[in-house]
Amino acid sequence: MKVTQPVKPPKSAKRKRRTSQTLGGPPVLLLKPFKIPDGFKIVIDTREQQSIFKDGDELESILEHRALKNGDYSISGYEDMFAIERKKMSDLYSYCGSEFRDKTADKLSRFKDMIKRGGWVGLIIQATENTVLGGNFHSKLPSEVVRQQIASFEVKYGIHVYYNKYSRNLRRWSVDRMLKFYKYETEMWKV
Repeated sequence: MKVTQPVKPPKSAKRKRRTSQTLGGPPVLLLKPFKIPDGFKIVIDTREQQSIFKDGDELESILEHRALKNGDYSISGYEDMFAIERKKMSDLYSYCGSEFRDKTADKLSRFKDMIKRGGWVGLIIQATENTVLGGNFHSKLPSEVVRQQIASFEVKYGIHVYYNKYSRNLRRWSVDRMLKFYKYETEMWKV
């Protein structure tokens, strides 16, 4: 089992109090490091242009790049059971609007089938909820339509939705769920 090192705050963070102002972002939380089981690999879709996983990342040794049929991120060996789709503000509105009938609806049906077979699907939105619901000045689509689509993703399709504008928080949320799913799947067969 591999254990990653905890992420240390920058030296500038050792001031009076760690705040978003002193760190240039949200307060850094010192969480326990990930415990990576043997054989665990994260798969990143080759079409994912700006991954939440970076070269030099503490998880770099367990990353694989392959074309995925479902989602942007998955677990090696569980690509048909586990998927995380990532959307930035720049493509969320088209995902919910202009692309919905041609692309998104088919993808959501595949996700729903995956969940019915005991799988898990997450949607990470790289923005705050307030930003998403505040509207997109590049789109004519009303923010209320996006809000209702996201509610539909959760209720009708069973997709877990997480909003956060910081890649490191999206990465932590994703890896926590990947490891938990992997643990349940691999331990289930040991019983």
